[in-house]
Parts: sequence; structure tokens; C-alpha cells
Amino acid sequence: FRSFPFVQFDLPRKRILLATSQDYQPDESRLLATLPLQEEKGALACVVLLDGKSVKALLDIAGNFELAMDKPLTSQVRQLTASDLVLRQVPIENAHDLGLGLPDAPRLGRRLLERYLITIDFRQKVIHFERPAG
Repeated sequence: FRSFPFVQFDLPRKRILLATSQDYQPDESRLLATLPLQEEKGALACVVLLDGKSVKALLDIAGNFELAMDKPLTSQVRQLTASDLVLRQVPIENAHDLGLGLPDAPRLGRRLLERYLITIDFRQKVIHFERPAG
């Protein structure tokens, strides 16, 4: 994906847009959060707050879960905060039980991310979370 200026995951509509030459401007009326794009051992990631604790979380678009962590202490996170995007009572699944690699990093899965239009802007090195159109 890194060879594209931006990649957009429109999970509610089950579409992926790969831009070859244009830059991306989010729709300010639908924009929920913009986070710096991070990397964790080659995987795309962003920094979020899990119950107030800052962590680098992987974006796992294919993961059939909301949040996965290695050896979670509880069954849910009371609050997940990504800039201005705040989610409450997010269920956690055990990453080891799911057979996921890179167990040290929490993962934001498809069931959490499918509510949003997610644009990974490689030129600006940011991730935009927007409300889907319509």
C-alpha cells in the first residue's frame, strides 16, 4: 500500500480505493479524527488511549474482532480514545487465542473499524477516520 498516495477503506460499503496520483482531503463535515500514521514492525499503526494509557495499536482490517490484546486483564476496555474519536465498552479478545502475530501490540479489528471510512494518507503520514457518506 505504501506505493500509493493514499488508500481508503470504505468498510461499510465493502470497497477499497487505491489512489495513484491524487492527494486526499477529508470531508471536514464527516471527519471524526486524524491521527499520525505509525509503524510497528512493518504493520500500520496509530497511537490510541486504552482506559487512559497511551499504546501503539495495529490496524487489522481483516481481523474479525473489535480489539485484540495479548493476555487481556478484563473482557472490555471502558474507553478507547483516538484523538476526538471516543468509543466506550469495547470488547477485548485474546490475541494469543486468535493466533495473531506481534502479540505485544493491541490490534484494532474490522468489527471496530467497519463503522468508519478510513483513509491512510501515506504522503501526509496520517490516518483519517470519517463517518461514511449517506
